Amino acid sequence: MPERLSPKQLSRLDIQGFDRVDPGHLAEVAPWLRLAFGLCAALAILGTALASVPLLLVLAAIALGGGLSPVHPFDVIYNRGVRRVTGTRPLPKRG
Repeated sequence: MPERLSPKQLSRLDIQGFDRVDPGHLAEVAPWLRLAFGLCAALAILGTALASVPLLLVLAAIALGGGLSPVHPFDVIYNRGVRRVTGTRPLPKRG
């Protein structure tokens, strides 16, 4: 895990709404900030490849939950489970 982020990385994270988060905290959790996007992409690819309407409906429900709540459902999975295994801090709220 990098101890510091480059100015380019910080700029990109600022654009995503993490402009008020301590850079040290961001450096620790930066790889995990992509978890929600990666899992959503994997579900979309799998649902499309299998032509699975139920899987795509689950993905739509997850997207709706992510849009309506201040915390994405997959960020909750990280904050309540994964981070305890990895020993990292919770993900900051977006925006």
